[in-house]
Amino acid sequence: MNLDIFRLRLIESNQTFIRHFSVHPTSISLHTKSQIRLYNDLADKDMIYFEVTGSLLRRQKNGNDYQIYTILVRNSQQWGVSLPVANNVATSRDSVSISHFIEKFHVDQVMECGKAKKNSFMIIDGSAAVWNGVLKAMCGETRLEYYWRCFRKVIGEPASGDLGKTIVYNCYSHSMKAAGILYNKYYGANV
Repeated sequence: MNLDIFRLRLIESNQTFIRHFSVHPTSISLHTKSQIRLYNDLADKDMIYFEVTGSLLRRQKNGNDYQIYTILVRNSQQWGVSLPVANNVATSRDSVSISHFIEKFHVDQVMECGKAKKNSFMIIDGSAAVWNGVLKAMCGETRLEYYWRCFRKVIGEPASGDLGKTIVYNCYSHSMKAAGILYNKYYGANV
């Protein structure tokens, strides 16, 4: 368990920690009311990160490995560690599951804060599942629709709803790592 989440849990007396549980595919969403409020306070002011840790929590023989997805906010202190506001432990790594996790978090945000603030900027890794899941949940768009929205902004002709939607940034350090792994897998022995 992440130490920051554990500290928030100790501060909040008698609050629900596990928010959502699904049997198929297996997933558990974890966040508290103070984490929802923190996200709500920072969503439209700062960068939000959607992180897929890349490390497995538990490997299963049937291939349903447990992986953790986290929504993080930037710590305002210099050199501070980013703070998790929602975690999802799941066996499914597809865009539908990712989108569902974010949408469930937004439902809890409405219940706690009265409305769901969607962030202005989100940094993600380069996987297609994360791209598609985040765009669906945050903007209601496909990747092609997102690219057209960005193009309209660049040429100075945004549509009426374009300016209020989340801008998604790809973390290229993740992309470069993935490219390096693929290169070594297919070409490393031949070079």
